[in-house]
Amino acid sequence: MGAIVFSISDYKMAESILRSICDYHNVKFINIEIKFDEDGELGLIDGKILIGNPKNLALALYRIISICIENFDKIYNKNIFCNDLHRFNLLNAIFNYFKKISSIGDKEELVWQRLYQQEIIWTIMKDIICPAFDVTIDNCLIALYSTPWVDVASYSEENKFILLNSSNLTILNISRVF
Repeated sequence: MGAIVFSISDYKMAESILRSICDYHNVKFINIEIKFDEDGELGLIDGKILIGNPKNLALALYRIISICIENFDKIYNKNIFCNDLHRFNLLNAIFNYFKKISSIGDKEELVWQRLYQQEIIWTIMKDIICPAFDVTIDNCLIALYSTPWVDVASYSEENKFILLNSSNLTILNISRVF
């Protein structure tokens, strides 16, 4: 089995932030391949975003966005920053945003909650992601589990969730959990 290939669109929070920046500057969003690198290499290399081996999702998202912002002129052939301070302020705001949510997913075991119980996630979904993708939000049951590889969960009408963790795929029937 070959290596799993990720792209920006696999990370909906990063995608929505980068799409917003592109839309604001009248630039067409480019969905770039993302690679996790065991050696910790970071940057835009050979047209791919290398994000090292982040310890959590917030760090993975920040690295994806910051590498795109740092290389915006190379990726999109357009300089959107007046100066380095403008770029630094944007990166600092994004860093602080993800620092606030970095402890949300630090669960080593599976924890079940309603979506609204995660206030930051609820707000992000309600105010940013759902409007960006023109979908309605539902206060559904969610599973919290720490992984830097996935920022979304699959939802099924049959009360089954597909949970991804670093090494396997598990289909869990939530009616058996409660």
